[in-house]
Amino acid sequence: MGFRGEGGGWRILAYKDGGRVRLVSRNGRDHTRRFAEIAGAVAKLFPHSLVFDGEVAIYAQALRSRFDWRREPDADAVTTPPLLMAFDLLHQDGRELASRPLRDRRWESWKTQKSFGGTENFKNSSPTKRLTSEARAI
Repeated sequence: MGFRGEGGGWRILAYKDGGRVRLVSRNGRDHTRRFAEIAGAVAKLFPHSLVFDGEVAIYAQALRSRFDWRREPDADAVTTPPLLMAFDLLHQDGRELASRPLRDRRWESWKTQKSFGGTENFKNSSPTKRLTSEARAI
């Protein structure tokens, strides 16, 4: 999981309530099964309940977002696994945060993501090859 601005991927709301997680697109389509490993990572976050606004993206070897692979993945391409980039924390443990200043929500989002410890636990659930550690150093 990471934190950054929008950059070309699947816009997602991540809902967590206890151990149950749903990843839902802006048009209401459920992507939880498609990104099961991301859902599993969200389930491990410390807050009992939360809502993240974010984006799931994959990156090519040159660390360029590959939104075009959303419909037609390149099976021979070397990419990162799908990553959730959280823009905003809208709700946490019964507290509505959307009316609070963005800087406060970003701070809460950062603390929540820090409770997980990063993205290394995500495996590649797309039909592309995982970006190797050597290529990540580019």
